[in-house]
Amino acid sequence: MAASLCGYTPVIEGTSDKPEGVFARAGDTSKQMALGFRHKIDFNDGIKRALDYLNKVMKLKTA
Repeated sequence: MAASLCGYTPVIEGTSDKPEGVFARAGDTSKQMALGFRHKIDFNDGIKRALDYLNKVMKLKTA
C-alpha cells in the first residue's frame, strides 16, 4: 500500500529455495475490543497520513 501511494510498483519474487518464516503474525485484538478500543482511522488512510507527515517533516529538515 505504501509503495503504491508513493508511485512505486515493486516486483515481488518468491524465495521457495530458502527457509520460510511464519506466514502471518497478528495479535489477538479481542481484549482491546472488550476494553472498548476501536480504530478511528482506517488502515489505508493511516498509511497515507503517515507518508504525508514524513514528507512534510523531511521537507522541513532539508529546507
